[in-house]
Amino acid sequence: MLNIAFPSKARGASRSFPPIGACNSLHETLAERAQRVAAQRLLPKGVIVMCGEGDAVAVEGQRLATQERANFLTVPEEELSVDWLVEHAGEVDVLLVDADYLGDVEDTVDFCLRVRRGCASLPIILISSEIRGDDFTCERMHACDVTLRSSASRIRLENAIRAAFENNAYYLASRS
Repeated sequence: MLNIAFPSKARGASRSFPPIGACNSLHETLAERAQRVAAQRLLPKGVIVMCGEGDAVAVEGQRLATQERANFLTVPEEELSVDWLVEHAGEVDVLLVDADYLGDVEDTVDFCLRVRRGCASLPIILISSEIRGDDFTCERMHACDVTLRSSASRIRLENAIRAAFENNAYYLASRS
């Protein structure tokens, strides 16, 4: 019979725990983690592709690419094919899609869905002036990884890229 009030001592090998002073403090652990995150490159492959015109997001994207020593490619809609993206997805960090440039909402969503079907591992950031605010959740994950309101700042763009990487990993895991 199991005595719930006074459980018996566990049998087997006892574990030895490190002395209390040997562990890093929470502050030191968080500081070390922050340094590791800061040391990681935001754009490890070194390429951002934008489907759209030169607007504020493109300007900030270019500045961010320069800061990260990466390439920023702006491609007109008619020249950007899903086949090209599929072929080069392994070389591209993130795809920025300017919904205002592509025109109709249905056309934009269709384009994003074609890209998603062709190269699911490519993070997609949809940029639009039609949305109320940034959406870094996985709510629209079948079409894109992040939705960013137009006229984004560099900080918002950096955060969107980080969130797109995380959301894309979640999307890929959810498909398995």
